[in-house]
Formats: sequence, C-alpha cells, structure tokens
Amino acid sequence: MSRIVVFLIFTTVLSSVFYPVDAKRKKSEQIVITPEEAFLDDNFDEKCLKEWNSGREFVCVTRELPVLLGINMLSSPSDDFSGKIFTYRMLEEEKGWSGSETAIVFECEGRKYKYKVKKSAGEMLAGCFRPLLPELVPLDYVAKADSLLRGRILYIRSANWSDSSGVDIKGRKYVPVTVNGVEPGDKVLPLKIVFTDSRGVMASVCTTMYRDAISSQYTSFDKLFSFTDIRERYPDINDDVWEAVTRVEVVAGMTKNEAMISVGYPDNVRKIPDNAGLREYWMYNNGTYLVFQDGLLVEYRL
Repeated sequence: MSRIVVFLIFTTVLSSVFYPVDAKRKKSEQIVITPEEAFLDDNFDEKCLKEWNSGREFVCVTRELPVLLGINMLSSPSDDFSGKIFTYRMLEEEKGWSGSETAIVFECEGRKYKYKVKKSAGEMLAGCFRPLLPELVPLDYVAKADSLLRGRILYIRSANWSDSSGVDIKGRKYVPVTVNGVEPGDKVLPLKIVFTDSRGVMASVCTTMYRDAISSQYTSFDKLFSFTDIRERYPDINDDVWEAVTRVEVVAGMTKNEAMISVGYPDNVRKIPDNAGLREYWMYNNGTYLVFQDGLLVEYRL
C-alpha cells in the first residue's frame, strides 16, 4: 500500500472521531454583565436569618410539611400544606441531650413549627445563616418580583412552558411575552412567571432571581428572559427560517449557525469527507441528529 493511500485512510479515521463541541469553544477573556444579570444583582439578594423580622411570611409550595420542621403540639396537622402561610416568630435556645441548639420558630394556623439547628443563636446571627427550607417561599420575594415585572414585555429564551394546570407544553422561544404576574413556584424554582404571548397563549415558567442558587445554571431569570428583542441580533436570518427557530425546529438548507440557534449545541460532532464534499454529523443525547453537507442541513431527525 502506498504512503499516499495510508495517509488518506489515517486522515479519514481522524476526521471520523467524535469530539465534544465544548472542547472547541473559546472562553471569553472578559466577563460582561448583561442587563438581565444586572437587574438581578441590583434588586435581589437572598436574606440571611439575621435580616428576618418577626412576622415575615412564607408560603408552602408542597403538600407535605417540610421535612426539617417539627410540630410542637400533639394534635395532627393538616394533610395538605400547599398554599399555607408560615410566619416567622422568633429564635428559641434550647438544651438538648446532645447539647445546646436553637429553634427557628414558625407559626401556621395556630400551631408552632420548629427548625432546629445545633448552634447558638449568637453563632447563627453572626454570619449569614440561611435555613434549608426550599418548601417555604418568602412572600416578600414573590411580591418584589411581581412589582418589578408585572406588565413588562420580555423576550423568552425557552420553549419549555407550562399551562395553567402545570402541564408541560411546547411553546415558542425568542418571542415577546407580556408578564401577567409572578406567583410562588415550587421547591426547586421558587418563582412562577405567568405571561401571555403575542398569539394570546397564556403560559408560565418557573425560575429563580438568585444567580448563585444551585438551580440557576439554566433556569435563573437571566437565562430564561431577555429585555431586548432577540430577533434583532440575527438580521441575516430570513423570516421563514426564524419561524422554525422559534418553534425549536429545523428545515433543510439551514446553516450550522441557524441550526445551533434553534436546537442548541450538539453533544458530539463527526466529520466525514466523501465524494460530494464534507459531511458533518451533529448528535444530541436526546436522539436528535443533524447532517450537514458543505455547511448546509441536508438530513435531520428531531
């Protein structure tokens, strides 16, 4: 076998190897704060326990009692706590069998509930202690988000919506929506933003206003919404292709950039040269695949 043939086989094998697309991306050298991130930083800061005033109210977003709250009376509590209001009352230092502990005392419908911590009140108030109670969403947090967003026109980045019953529906992304209001969400994403799109469809998405929250990587407000029209960033995309993008769909003839804007970065890419040119395969972990011939989409499965 000649050296030229060996070389061609070797290069073909190399070009067929899968590689993560993330490895090809360049990291920005300078961190730029977006208007949406600035909005969160300027308006929302999760309160430490020492900043709580007696009487601060929380709404329970689960049917079950938060597992870290113990009831302080013998009678049976309500079976369904969803929507119940818990009011913070005080700190109580107690002596337990294992030493000193402090109870954060809440009240709901005449019953007391205690969140116990094996620390003194002084220790808890000296730092920025926050009790782990994701089932309880502060009502002042909901009210502030509602006051800042109600009636505003935003541009939604996600097509994963929920209807009024909480059932997942396929919406559209990069389209304008008008915020109807902000309500309590769930124990993972504490706020629910209810909106109506330009076609009259009412839906919602859950989010958080805290950028450092564990759940914020893809679902914080700045990841889900834009204050400016996203369509204006892509003037070279024609209207028919853009309509497909908003539906998270692809059409034959799309460029790689247009497909990426629609369905996102692939998890793996494979490039194979053939007689017609270079074929590039994009594969996604959900089973979606796209095939490009010389940079244009020729085959796909969603």
